[in-house]
Amino acid sequence: MPTYVAFLRAINLGANRKVPMADLRACLADAGLEDVETHIQTGNIRFRTPARSVAKVEGLLEDLLGERFGFEIPSIAFTTAQLRQVHDDALAASPPQGNATGERRYVHLFKAGQAPTGDVADAIAAWEEPGEAGLVIGRAVHVWIDGPSQQAAFFNAFRKPLAPGTNRNLTVITTLAEKWCA
Repeated sequence: MPTYVAFLRAINLGANRKVPMADLRACLADAGLEDVETHIQTGNIRFRTPARSVAKVEGLLEDLLGERFGFEIPSIAFTTAQLRQVHDDALAASPPQGNATGERRYVHLFKAGQAPTGDVADAIAAWEEPGEAGLVIGRAVHVWIDGPSQQAAFFNAFRKPLAPGTNRNLTVITTLAEKWCA
């Protein structure tokens, strides 16, 4: 039975979008998903299901969670091999312009077909703000920021193309790859 890792977007950010991890695990287990685990409060989930399509898994999660919690919860799923590849890409990549040392590293994750491509991906790679850099690899935008992320111009400049994805720091991606993608 395949194992998936899913990332929920825009939960536990304010008073109106609360998703307690115990309730999330119970909801998914009650729906028949097996070996459900979560990591921290940002909506990182590992589970097994007989479903063989990442898109079907995402749809299943969105239907279940929307019904249970009463609001839309975009879900971005990866097989464990796919997430391991995202992690390996993050470790192997370096900032394309050499503008940033990577004091803070982020990985912005997307559903299939939603990651920036073409001119937008080129603009991300050509970003020249001092201390900031980005690079699109597959279903992820890898981001290097020297300084506080809240002050980074990168996230504002690419707000629209990043909007369908969800952001995690590299520490979380590394932890999940080591814990769930062995």
